[in-house]
Amino acid sequence: MKKITLLAIGLLFSGLALAQPLSSHLYLGGSLGFSSENSSRTVGNTTIDYPKTTTYNFSPAIGYTIADYWLVGVRVGLGGSTVTDVNGLDEEVVSRASTAGASVFGRYYFSLSDRFFFYPDLGIGFSTVNSEIEINGTTNEGPTTNIFRAGITPGFAYYPTTHWGIELSAGFVGFTSATSTNDNVDPNVETSNNNFEFTLNAATVNVGISYLLML
Repeated sequence: MKKITLLAIGLLFSGLALAQPLSSHLYLGGSLGFSSENSSRTVGNTTIDYPKTTTYNFSPAIGYTIADYWLVGVRVGLGGSTVTDVNGLDEEVVSRASTAGASVFGRYYFSLSDRFFFYPDLGIGFSTVNSEIEINGTTNEGPTTNIFRAGITPGFAYYPTTHWGIELSAGFVGFTSATSTNDNVDPNVETSNNNFEFTLNAATVNVGISYLLML
C-alpha cells in the first residue's frame, strides 16, 4: 500500500507585520491531496492485484479573523475517487465517484509559542456524491448520496515567515448523516445512515499552506 499526500496550496497577496492570526486579517488557504493504494489477494494459487484505489481532493478556503486568534470562514470541497476491481466472472469493475460540497467553519488558535499554534476546527457542511459503475466498458449510473456533516477537526499551524503559515490537521469527531438515492433501478432505492463518528487514520491527514492579509 502506498499513500501520497500532496502539500496543500493557499493563495493570497500582501503582508502582515506579525505572522499570527490576529484580529482584522483576511485568511486565504486550502489543501490539495492525492492518494493511491494498490492491494492484492490470493485465491488458491492465483494472486489478483486488485483492488486499486485512487482519490483526490481540493479544498480552497477563505476566512476572516473576527478577533485575536478567532477565525471564521467558508470552505469549498471538490474531490473524487476511482476503485478498480474484478467480480466473480473475472470482469473488471471500475467504480467512480465525484464529490462537491461547501461548509462554514470556525476555529480558535491556542498559542504554543510565538509561531506555533493548536486549533480545534468546528465545521458544518453539506456535500453531494455522484457515482457510476463501469463493467467491461459498459457504464451505468450509480446512487447519488447527500451528506450532512458537523464536527471538530484538530490541527496545528506554524508560521515560519511573516506571511505564510503551514497547517496540519488529522482526524474528525462529530455527526454524519447520509441519504443515498438510486433512481436507476425499479423500484427506486433510498437508504439513510446517521452516525456519530470518531476517525483518525492516514486518509484524514491534510497538509496545507495559508496566508494572512492585513485589512
